[in-house]
Amino acid sequence: CKAYYKLCLKLHPDKLSPNLTDNEKELAKKKFQAISLAYTILSDEGKRKEYDETGDLYDDDEDLSSSKEGMKQWTDYFDAVFPKVTTADIDAFEVKYKCSYGEEKDVL
Repeated sequence: CKAYYKLCLKLHPDKLSPNLTDNEKELAKKKFQAISLAYTILSDEGKRKEYDETGDLYDDDEDLSSSKEGMKQWTDYFDAVFPKVTTADIDAFEVKYKCSYGEEKDVL
């Protein structure tokens, strides 16, 4: 928490030096937004767990529950349509495909 507050004071748009260029101000603004989002996720147990499981970042503007549910529906659909691919499946395909008419047709 302490490091977050120190960075916020350093990068907050209202606290920046007036001598900074527009590019430096824009960079500081983006950094401030990034650390704010990180703090929002890390300080909320539910958001942190979801991030740890999926790696997805959601902005506060998005409805987290519907986004998470929507993602789950698509994942369930994808899993139902396409079977899981294993290393054994890939190896079996390789044996069947190598030097086959299909490979020749694909390559040439």
